[in-house]
Amino acid sequence: MAGSAAETPVDVEAMEPLISACIRNFYQKGNADPLLGPIFKESITDWDDHFTHMDAFWSRILLGTSRYKRNPFIPHHPLKLKDEHFDRWRDLFQQAAVETLPSPVKERAVGAAAQMAHCWRYQMMPAEEETADSCNSHQVNP
Repeated sequence: MAGSAAETPVDVEAMEPLISACIRNFYQKGNADPLLGPIFKESITDWDDHFTHMDAFWSRILLGTSRYKRNPFIPHHPLKLKDEHFDRWRDLFQQAAVETLPSPVKERAVGAAAQMAHCWRYQMMPAEEETADSCNSHQVNP
C-alpha cells in the first residue's frame, strides 16, 4: 500500500506514533459513547494488549506493513453487533483520523473506515452477494 505509484509515499517510522495516537483518540471517544462504550468495556479486558494489536492492524491497513498476522473477524464474532454499531464505529474512527492524522494517511484512514464498516457489516451480518464481491478483495487475512 505505502509507496505505490498511485499513492503518495509516507515515512512509516514517523507515521507509526501518529497512528497509535489516532487509535487511542478513537477508543477515548468510543469508551465515552453510549452505544460503543458498553461493548468495549465488556469485551476488552487488557487494553495494552488490545492497543498493540490495533497499532499493528492499522499500520498494515494504512502503511502496508506486515506486523498484523491475525484474523480480525474472530474476536468480533461473539459480539452482539447491529447496523448502528458499524455506523457509529465508522463515524468515530473517521473523526479520530481527521483530528489526528496528516494527509495522505488521514484520507486513507477515512476511506478504510468507510470500507471496513461496510464489509464488516457484511462479514458479521451477511445480506447480499453483491456486497460479498466488493469486500472479498479487502480482507486482512494473511
